[in-house]
Amino acid sequence: MITARNILSFLVLVLFQVFILNNIDYSGYLNPYVYILFVMMLPVKVPRSTVLILAFLMGLCIDMFENSGGVHIAATVFLAYIRIPLLKVATQKRGEDFLSVKPNKLGLGNLIVYALLCILIHHFLLFLIESYSFRDIGTVLVRTMMSSIFTFVFVLLVQLWNFRKKDRI
Repeated sequence: MITARNILSFLVLVLFQVFILNNIDYSGYLNPYVYILFVMMLPVKVPRSTVLILAFLMGLCIDMFENSGGVHIAATVFLAYIRIPLLKVATQKRGEDFLSVKPNKLGLGNLIVYALLCILIHHFLLFLIESYSFRDIGTVLVRTMMSSIFTFVFVLLVQLWNFRKKDRI
């Protein structure tokens, strides 16, 4: 279920995204969106409906601060909907009983694949909806790649830090 730690993660990621990362913008091509880490790392046992509601609320918070008209809601809810199939692809396992998003359970290789899939899909959908046209697909792809690289590096650093922290305890 949802714990105090999940609520704290939600709040910290929203505040970090809004007050720090939203101020990073390189000609519209580098827009890191690390708030999706919250949806990516929710426990597998959390019911899908709860994950979708939390993703909606996360997207709503970001959209309200960015004045972006729902693009973050759409991309984040879509990510929440497909996160279990993406986790299955990343781990190459069939049953949800074996799935865990904890870095020490997932393994570094699976974590990298899972994070890349989530980030690329989320960012591509976000920038595609924002552009509202396939005419600018080149720009959408460049923005997706540049933003995904930064987001991936940050997500990986956070997960490695969590992994190392668990080893020390």
